[in-house]
Amino acid sequence: MLGVSYDLYAEVTEALCYVAELSSISCEAGWTVNPVKETCIKLWPSSGNRDAAVFNCQSVEASLLMLNTEEVYEWYQTLVASDPSWSHELWLGATKVGSEWKWDNGDSLDMSRFESGRPNNSGTCLIMRTTFVWYDNTCSPGFRRHVCEK
Repeated sequence: MLGVSYDLYAEVTEALCYVAELSSISCEAGWTVNPVKETCIKLWPSSGNRDAAVFNCQSVEASLLMLNTEEVYEWYQTLVASDPSWSHELWLGATKVGSEWKWDNGDSLDMSRFESGRPNNSGTCLIMRTTFVWYDNTCSPGFRRHVCEK
């Protein structure tokens, strides 16, 4: 404001680095610290169906990303804002069990970012668009990437 300009990208990157420094965890090469959950995450290429994404995460002793709190959801948005290479449609670590949506760890979805009109019983898998809204769909192959978290 008032003629003062700033570089949002640099500001967000600096904030992410600062928060990561405060975290007590370090991640192996190729993984990124999630300081909110104190976990490590990694973006993987298209996996085909959700089962393949789950299998891939399990092979590195991880699970699909669970954006299960507002803080984690907002942190992920900040990560994507600072590094657009993370901006992809993703399989999330939640599925519909009976009539209820649950995270893969068994917890119910206490917060929801479903887009308008969703869920609409299109499927039992949870997907996040590049706009950060969620939608239900089949677990069939698609051009979706996935993030593993451990």
